[in-house]
Amino acid sequence: MSKAGPRKAMRAARIALAVVVAYGVPMLIGSLLLWPGAGQGPSRLQEAVRGCQAVKQSGELYLNLTDGPEGACPSVDDLVRAKQLEPQRTLDPWGAPYRIHCEGDELRVVSAGPDGVEGTADDLRDDSKHLDVGLWRRFVRWISRPAPRAVIL
Repeated sequence: MSKAGPRKAMRAARIALAVVVAYGVPMLIGSLLLWPGAGQGPSRLQEAVRGCQAVKQSGELYLNLTDGPEGACPSVDDLVRAKQLEPQRTLDPWGAPYRIHCEGDELRVVSAGPDGVEGTADDLRDDSKHLDVGLWRRFVRWISRPAPRAVIL
């Protein structure tokens, strides 16, 4: 009896395992990590970046018009009180407030993103590029698609 039969079976098992690892593991990891954003369309992501940019412009205008202490970083509430920002523009598309951070002389505005937690991979900033948002959107779409069926030979 030749050993070709067991070798073919072992080869088929290796191919099936490779298919499961190549498609199943990334989908599982992505669905666990990115689930809150899986149903979010590109318009919400772009809206969040535009909102960050609007808050940043308001913050820079506020700093130029007020004589606050040197190095003071305004809050979103400061901008609303000074009538530099409309109250309805203080929340991102997911209902979380925009956050302002000052890094030296630079003012940065952050949206916590779809998961609502600041400091995670889905956060968006005023300097997020269209390409960043596009790549994130394509990755979420790729993760959310159905897995191909593995064929065991």
